[in-house]
Amino acid sequence: MYSSYKSLFKIQWKIYSIGDKPLPRPIPLDMIVMFVVLLPLGALLAKPTAPILNQPFWGVALLFTAALSYLFNKFDPQGRPFIVFLFDFFRYLIGPQHRDFTFRAAPKRRKLKLFWDTMSLSD
Repeated sequence: MYSSYKSLFKIQWKIYSIGDKPLPRPIPLDMIVMFVVLLPLGALLAKPTAPILNQPFWGVALLFTAALSYLFNKFDPQGRPFIVFLFDFFRYLIGPQHRDFTFRAAPKRRKLKLFWDTMSLSD
């Protein structure tokens, strides 16, 4: 990962305790959101893997989900969190493709054809 000033400006929301009980280490809120979003994918990967490993299904699903959420949390495309990158990418695919300099949708303009005639000069 490249060196930047991102850590100075990025606000990390963390959970330090649940009720009156403090956690051994704070959990970032974006990691929890990533975990919940990736839980169906972890369950899908655990379906064929749990019988092979002879382990309980939900244990393998939670392990896969934890590993995927950790890896995706460390993945930092274009200096943004992975969830924000995916949201912007899908918004770009769905939204209008022509934008002006303020990133608002620009109206499509008709292409005008211009015909030039040259005069022939004869002596």
